[in-house]
Amino acid sequence: RLSSSDYPPTEEIYGAVKGEINWKLARYTFRDPRLQIQKINGDSQHLSTLSSSKLPTASGVVGVLDDALTNEATGGGMIQPYALLGLIQNSNPNADKNRFPDPRPSFLEQERISTDDGDNSMTNEENRIKSFSINGPLREMTLSTQSLIPATAPTMSLVDLRSVGDFVDHYAVVVDSISFDGISVSSRSLKDFSGSSIERPIVAVFDTGLTGCLLIRPFWDVLQKYRGVKSHSVDEFRSVSLSLRASEKQKRNSGIATCNISSSLEEDQRFYVQPIDLDWFDDEKHSPYVIVLGQTFLSRGALTIDIDERKATFNLAHDS
Repeated sequence: RLSSSDYPPTEEIYGAVKGEINWKLARYTFRDPRLQIQKINGDSQHLSTLSSSKLPTASGVVGVLDDALTNEATGGGMIQPYALLGLIQNSNPNADKNRFPDPRPSFLEQERISTDDGDNSMTNEENRIKSFSINGPLREMTLSTQSLIPATAPTMSLVDLRSVGDFVDHYAVVVDSISFDGISVSSRSLKDFSGSSIERPIVAVFDTGLTGCLLIRPFWDVLQKYRGVKSHSVDEFRSVSLSLRASEKQKRNSGIATCNISSSLEEDQRFYVQPIDLDWFDDEKHSPYVIVLGQTFLSRGALTIDIDERKATFNLAHDS
């Protein structure tokens, strides 16, 4: 059930689509009774729960997408209202207030997990979610107050894009190499091709609410020129393959990339690659080349994030 909140609607660009998000107070139930919502209201924080005869019911702020954004987030076929549960926990207190004046509370920012010791204040650090996993094939999300990544698992280090102006801590990893329709590119090859004195890293951002694949505009532009030279064709992309960089510890132990991930139009009809004009960075000329990976990639396996330790894993379904 949805009701009004203290937050007015906002105009958002989701994927490559512009639309409106209405910020509502929602009541919902959880399958796991330990999950509760810590309501954020100004400077005060308190638990807001409502009685239920079967399952605990909580209320929290969610973003309700309009028709255009709903179609983009779901790949079509979803009826209104479609509520967005944000999985990014940390924002950037130093972000440019002209670009990002009033951030909204995300699901993970509000969410707490109650303990078995009877302490339901929900303000303890012990109750905060520190790790989560999204299993695409099983359509299952797991939340935890402890890391869900085994100590011996091969991992990728999360890059903090807030250091270059991003308004929130997107879950991003460094890309070692990437191939579009069989044409391979890297930070070094694009630097040499463009004649730039700066080698801009390629960074992949995981976005569970996106359907296809987006390229930040500067990346798209240089890639189109590079592709035209290599293949004499700038038709729409039909496939993307990436090799994601291992953490430094993993590289020392194995010397290989942690994860190879790909998607194509032949494998998933929802697949697409489009440019997007992001305003995440303070200096667009020297910022990373960003590729945003949506569900056509993530639905093929399980993405696990350790927020505090800043590491991630992605296990393809046949590897699980």
